[in-house]
Amino acid sequence: ATVDGGPWIAESKCEGDFWDEFAPATTVPEDFVLLSISPNPFNPVTTISFELPTASHVKLTVYDTAGRLVTTLVNCSKEAGMHQVTFDGSELSSGVYFYTLTSGANVVTGKMALVK
Repeated sequence: ATVDGGPWIAESKCEGDFWDEFAPATTVPEDFVLLSISPNPFNPVTTISFELPTASHVKLTVYDTAGRLVTTLVNCSKEAGMHQVTFDGSELSSGVYFYTLTSGANVVTGKMALVK
């Protein structure tokens, strides 16, 4: 199956939770970019999207407001391209959470709100 002209790979397993990846065959991003999450606020599932200009090790983690690690969504090498990770907060309390995406020397943190 394809999505927007690129392959769709579902439930690719890395260290961490299952996640979905969308890597267009014809478009490689120029920069490391954390795209917006959608939806935000969410109940209970949201999607975090990011772009990698080159293949690299990626780590995507979620923390609560006290700085405690909630989960590691991704911790593995990924190819260049656009990637999407589904985060399911159904076991969590309503509140604000932070997600951190690390790829090489690049580190980006964002905020998301779980509203039940």
